Amino acid sequence: MDYQIAVCSEDCTGVIKKIKYNASTNIFSGFSVPLKNGLPVARHFQTDSFDQLRNWFETEDKSSYLNIHMVQPLFASNPYSSPFLLAAYGLSNKFQAVDVLHRWLWIFEKSRESNVRIVAYSTDCDARYLLSMRLATGFFAKYNNIAIPDRVDALEIDLPQEWKAWFFMPTRQIFFCFQDPAHLCTKLRNLLLKLIESKSKLAHGLVKTDVNPKDRQNFTSCLNLSDDDVLLALEDIEGSQATRIYLRLLRSIVLAYVEHNTMIIDRIYHSWFGVFLCRIWQTWLHTVDETEMPEDLIDERISDMFITTPAHFSVELNAHSLLGICLLVAQKQLHESALSISNYHSQSCESTFRLTRSMPGAFSSIVNFTIEQFLKRAGKLSVLTEIENQSESGQLKCPLKFPKHHKRQRKRTILKKQIAGSS
Repeated sequence: MDYQIAVCSEDCTGVIKKIKYNASTNIFSGFSVPLKNGLPVARHFQTDSFDQLRNWFETEDKSSYLNIHMVQPLFASNPYSSPFLLAAYGLSNKFQAVDVLHRWLWIFEKSRESNVRIVAYSTDCDARYLLSMRLATGFFAKYNNIAIPDRVDALEIDLPQEWKAWFFMPTRQIFFCFQDPAHLCTKLRNLLLKLIESKSKLAHGLVKTDVNPKDRQNFTSCLNLSDDDVLLALEDIEGSQATRIYLRLLRSIVLAYVEHNTMIIDRIYHSWFGVFLCRIWQTWLHTVDETEMPEDLIDERISDMFITTPAHFSVELNAHSLLGICLLVAQKQLHESALSISNYHSQSCESTFRLTRSMPGAFSSIVNFTIEQFLKRAGKLSVLTEIENQSESGQLKCPLKFPKHHKRQRKRTILKKQIAGSS
């Protein structure tokens, strides 16, 4: 294997609708960039004609969203390398799942030309992104226009025959797909008001903000809810067995995809524990007799007593992708650095959004940005990231030592030990 591998992530965020002119490039940014086969048309809004500009203002949509692509290199020598921004452009949120799939295929092919293989894509559970993941991997979906599994650069998983009874992903894959585990955990978060009101905080460590349904992206609360102390506190509450099992599902997702110190064999166990738990749960709901159901649930729909369909697909898709990568590494078709499973996420996109929003300064009250402002700020971040990567790899004659949080240093050490142990 004479190529490098990487994980690509994609995400979008809302921006200020404002048209800005860049004199150095003669481009008007802020319009919704048209897509051709899923790819943004470069320099589309470049003109010297005032009539053309007026026509754009009258007919073209302003960008309400910013879409970015981040790439996370996977190096055995530096398992915690910094991700970098690959592309950023404005959208009006009118794209389709096939547009996303075409973008991913184009990025994959262009990366291969640069001797880099995109081993996986990660994003949040938007319906279009999820459908793109299923089409790309052939997971209960098929894209008839392109025979993706028949490509010559697809990797063949040597799957044991007896595993085919429960492993449903096709064995030929060009890349894998992961639902961002942080988003998946927030989808699985549940209310535990009874626990919080009946037990002291010293027993479970929870506060009401941990279960506030208005804060849908509070991942820290997911970690608090799935803590061992919470499970112990729940044992004293009558009828809490189902809640404890549900929290074990949440805990397994965290251990399988988020925690940096989880061994590979444990990641496989916890990911498939979640899969089989959901399968048993769903099967029981479809086969149980109404007389065995609690009285307050008899009139409830089955869909209301189970996790959402996107969340269920995400649990299944992540577990299949994780096991597929592990098998390919064991079969010497992927480099061992592909086992850095905690890097398979789209939080690098979220981090970029947060950093660029924090750059205006202490005296600015505007927390969001326009497309033009993001591009300028992202350029500064890219320069810092490049200097940091060159310094850590020894490419600079006078290396700079960037301060790092102690948790990041610990994660780097853990990842190096994991990859060394797997070999």
